[in-house]
Amino acid sequence: MTRPAPARPLDASARRPSAKAGHRALAGYLDGAQHAVAALPGDPATRPAAVHAVEDVTRHLVAPLDEEERQLGPALKAVSRVVPEQEVPAPPPEHLHGVPTWPP
Repeated sequence: MTRPAPARPLDASARRPSAKAGHRALAGYLDGAQHAVAALPGDPATRPAAVHAVEDVTRHLVAPLDEEERQLGPALKAVSRVVPEQEVPAPPPEHLHGVPTWPP
């Protein structure tokens, strides 16, 4: 059985409306962290604020990665049961950006 075509073309931005909002929030966290860290040399008392600002950036970056891992983990585990690791092709060199290739 085939499914009917959608009434209108799918729009990736419609599926992920929070992506732009997430980028704007990250920009705000980065701006706050930059200002807080820049204040450190002049006033060591600003260290707690700088640490908090950097932790905000970290939390904002890690949460989507945790969600991706949660979503992709089962599929990757299923693939690893049927495809031996040595048969998985290495990523193209242009995707490595200085990361050593595996296996060595």
